[in-house]
Amino acid sequence: MPDAYCNPSQAVRSDEIGLSKRQCVFNPQTSKYDCDENIPSVKQMVDRMRDKDDQGTADAEHSVVFYTNLGTEHKVSEQWIFGWLKKEGLEDKYYYLRTVINEKWYVAQALHILENMGEPHNIENFSNCYCQALSVAAVHPIAYLFTTKGAKWREDSTWSVVEYPYLTQNPNIKEIWRVDPRPPSIKGISEEEACNHDRPELLWSRERGDKVLEPKWTCPYIYPEGGEFT
Repeated sequence: MPDAYCNPSQAVRSDEIGLSKRQCVFNPQTSKYDCDENIPSVKQMVDRMRDKDDQGTADAEHSVVFYTNLGTEHKVSEQWIFGWLKKEGLEDKYYYLRTVINEKWYVAQALHILENMGEPHNIENFSNCYCQALSVAAVHPIAYLFTTKGAKWREDSTWSVVEYPYLTQNPNIKEIWRVDPRPPSIKGISEEEACNHDRPELLWSRERGDKVLEPKWTCPYIYPEGGEFT
């Protein structure tokens, strides 16, 4: 996903309240989230992303979608991406940052960090941990990257540093497809060339023996008392 989406500045079930909260927890008595000073770990966010009872959509029926380097504001990029997915019959068969988790929890957690733990590294770490979890949570074997055809993404982008490496390390992922969803007029190509202008290209394949990448960054929050060790 674009770096802006992994930047919060741009639910655990109610029966878990009273335990070691660690992150924002929904309180049914107040209909609000109670938050502590612990930033969620990747495992905790993956559990949320896979929790169908709390709006999680990371499952075997939905592919994970990322994008980077499309050269425009994210609302326009979304229109191109969602249009391509609909055209390919994948309208209800994918998830991305905004649709993989209970958004009310995400907003509550991000605002709590911004308002109460406002040091830049806290919000940046939460942001990157969330993007790492997005890759780790994927269950469907196919993932998509929407980006400009033939262009190299920035080496310091969230995709390069966090999302792509952790996708290749996820044993559920078998293929990552690269798609340029921009309209032909944006690409400057003729009508004759436009027929297959947005055809997917296989970026990475486990069967092909493509390299499993080493992450350049890892979420620093691990809670051994909760059974987390990596």
